[in-house]
Amino acid sequence: AIREATTSRLGDAPDEEVLKAVGGELSVLRAAGEKALAEQAAVLLPLAEALLKNGSLEEALSTASEAEVISRALHDASGEAAALKVVAEAERRSGRLEAALTATCARAVALGAAGEGQGQLIACRHTEAHLLMGLGRPEEALEIAEEALQLARAAQDVEQQAASLRVLAQAHLLQCEYRHGVPDKALPLVQEALALYQQLQHARGQALTLHTTAQVLLTLQGPEEALPPSQEALALFRQLVTQSELRELARDNEARVLNSIACTHIVAKELKDGFEALGLALKIFRDIEDAHGEACSWHAAAVACLMPQGGNCEAISQMADAHARDDEDEASLVPVGQPRQVSQRPRQGDPAEKWATWAFERALKQFQDSGDQIGEIAARHSLAGLLVTAGDLEEGVLLERQAVTLCRKMPAAPPRLFAATSLGLSRALLMLGRIGDSRMAAAEALRVLVAFGDHSLCSTARHALLDVHVCADDLVSALGVAADECGACKAIGDVKGEATALRALASIRLLDGEFEQAQRLAQESRHRAKDAKDLDLEAAALRKLADIHLAMEEPSLAVEFVNQIRVLYKQAGETKREAAALLYLADMEQPEQAAGVAREARDISRSSGDFKGEVAALYAISSIAVGQEDFAGALEAVQEARAVGQTAGDKSLEADALRTISNVYLLAKDQGKAEAAVCELRSLCQKAGDVKGEVSALQALSDLHLGSKKREMAIQALEEMRELCQKSGDCKLEAAALHALSDLRVSMDEPEEAARAAYEAGVLQKKAGDARGEAHALLKAARLQAAKAVEGDAATEGVVRTSMEALALFERVGDRRGAVDALRTAAAAHFA
Repeated sequence: AIREATTSRLGDAPDEEVLKAVGGELSVLRAAGEKALAEQAAVLLPLAEALLKNGSLEEALSTASEAEVISRALHDASGEAAALKVVAEAERRSGRLEAALTATCARAVALGAAGEGQGQLIACRHTEAHLLMGLGRPEEALEIAEEALQLARAAQDVEQQAASLRVLAQAHLLQCEYRHGVPDKALPLVQEALALYQQLQHARGQALTLHTTAQVLLTLQGPEEALPPSQEALALFRQLVTQSELRELARDNEARVLNSIACTHIVAKELKDGFEALGLALKIFRDIEDAHGEACSWHAAAVACLMPQGGNCEAISQMADAHARDDEDEASLVPVGQPRQVSQRPRQGDPAEKWATWAFERALKQFQDSGDQIGEIAARHSLAGLLVTAGDLEEGVLLERQAVTLCRKMPAAPPRLFAATSLGLSRALLMLGRIGDSRMAAAEALRVLVAFGDHSLCSTARHALLDVHVCADDLVSALGVAADECGACKAIGDVKGEATALRALASIRLLDGEFEQAQRLAQESRHRAKDAKDLDLEAAALRKLADIHLAMEEPSLAVEFVNQIRVLYKQAGETKREAAALLYLADMEQPEQAAGVAREARDISRSSGDFKGEVAALYAISSIAVGQEDFAGALEAVQEARAVGQTAGDKSLEADALRTISNVYLLAKDQGKAEAAVCELRSLCQKAGDVKGEVSALQALSDLHLGSKKREMAIQALEEMRELCQKSGDCKLEAAALHALSDLRVSMDEPEEAARAAYEAGVLQKKAGDARGEAHALLKAARLQAAKAVEGDAATEGVVRTSMEALALFERVGDRRGAVDALRTAAAAHFA
């Protein structure tokens, strides 16, 4: 409009007076526009800061970006720097660290142009260093922190010198996560920083530096040295909470220190103190709505829950009661891109694995929400390990593969974590028989660790790759990997590692039938173990020599080597290991001598108070007696094992004994007493509140009834089993009961009833979020339907429909083998 008006006034040949008048009008308009923009920027910046404080990150980012554009247009470098500070913080909190780094670098330029004090510029450099550390670029962070320290010293700014020293120490600490080493340079830096903060009487600086000191000491000297500075930091932060202007920041710091204290206690296996600190941290994180802090707390709680000390389940249950959201929609906790459903909160008395799974799942979702990729990878890896241990291999592989993919996508994933996820994936794939994929995952882990430079971790990866080659019967590749490991250990003087590698080479030669070379390598392994003064390695080498002589059909020489193991441990006063060696010896002896050896192992375990070793020896005695058809002797030994379990107050040992008693009676063809033992087992599990144990007992009872052709009683036992599972609220357990019922109906030639039970199991597995289990159940139901379908029957269409439902699920979870089976079943129904 201005342009048009000006053009009309100027005409074709404007005179000087007209030009002068128009120029004046334009200057006024420009000044008015600049004033309006300045006023707009003055409103936008405080609004952006308020939105950021309120947690409205995207709105804060948009508003601050607008303020930045206006300030740049007005050549207001100071305003531009202030706006970029909000932009960087909003990007950081949203998990977009690269964008935050770009904004922070731009802010440093703006601060320089504005001629602001050196203090702001140095603080901006600290922010750059922290963001670079978050992106896994410690080398660049070290350069920036060094530059900040030089600027602070030049400006004689003691406070900024102390802050720079602390940031520099943190960068050195992180550097050891990406390049193997010890952060010994970090300790003098934090000590100097702490002295400067004490000189300034700067409480918050002292607290932050003490926290960093604790992290350095935990790495260098262990948990005992790390606890005192952590507790000092906690006390200072609690004092700062009383100061209104620092309250929110100090509470966040307090919670993070509590998390660190908890992790230090967990490393020291002081779990009671660890859980107490985690509970306090969680309360603060919930109050200040810090999802990332909560994720760290739940992850640490899950790790602690899996440690062998007692009382963990009760502690994590109390944490859940106090700090898990009661109003949370469980469906909202399903992690993006992950098909499995988050577990329902476990109940009082549920096993530690169930509580740990639940806590890891919460941590995973919250790490995702907060944009912490490293935390997300760690949670996926931990959860996958639990699932693989529980036998859910496909789900474990899925989670490990997702973790590995995230590592690959990161600009710089921590090598230890990357290798751990790759090795976890390799192990799970190997258990599934996917040898080619397993080999690639193990090789990737080894490649990452060789670059990292940690010999110990490289050894772990080589042995994992070795296992894959052996399972693939690729002995040539296995020999190459074992030889590489032996050479690597020899090069750095790792005698223990060399002994282990030599034993691996002996194993490969044994598999290849090269007995002389195998003996030579095993003897060499033994000599290296002696040099290292490691009894367990020497015993392992002797055991390998015994295996070689057994393969050469020289049992007397094998027995001699096992006797040497026994003598080795006896001389060292290692009674548990001596008893274990005797049980190994009992496996080699003739039955008459074997029973005497097993009894000797029992007596040694009993005298040393090792009740588990005593039970193992009694089971060996029982097994030897069964082999001689001495069922009375076998029962006597197992009854004795049961008594040991009762004395020790170990219900699981007593339950195992009752199962074995039932099996012995079954072998002795005493069906009635076998059933009575199982009924007693069920009663024991009921009293202990062990639902899974009771379910297992009912399954055994059903099998016994079926064996004696009491089919109705067998069905009744399985129906009771299902009712029990329904009461427990465990959908997966109930689905397993229905599958057992389906199998029983098949054996009774009742395919329709069997198909109905399988389909119901699928419905339950769907409810539990187990897509793979649901697919297998549907496929089973389809095949059972097909058994009764006739040409042109509507049942044939049902078979096709159910098979295609299963196919869709198999494709969703990436199970190609299952998908092929579903297609075959559908095709067969079409042909019918």
